Amino acid sequence: MLKAMVELRDRSLPEKKLERLKAFHMQAVEIALEAPYQAATWLATNAFRGGKVDLEPYASDIDAVTAETVRSVMERCLTPSHVAISIAGRPPDDESLSAIMRKEVT
Repeated sequence: MLKAMVELRDRSLPEKKLERLKAFHMQAVEIALEAPYQAATWLATNAFRGGKVDLEPYASDIDAVTAETVRSVMERCLTPSHVAISIAGRPPDDESLSAIMRKEVT
């Protein structure tokens, strides 16, 4: 995951891939909202947080995402003080983990 984030920070996301990701996200939201309990949860959560309760403004926000937006977010996320890692299995020693972080994040 860290490698993918670094790639998104360092290389611009191709426009065609970005458009496919936006379409996928909107389709996933629309399908999820077909279930009444999901729709009620989404509506209540957004209303409670003062967010948008209509799908159209939400869709407009998704449509407004650009490759530069993605790159900028990844740049902010990859500030070492904002990164936390969970490791399943046998963890590397501290020195090799630090080397991985320095290589990938910087």
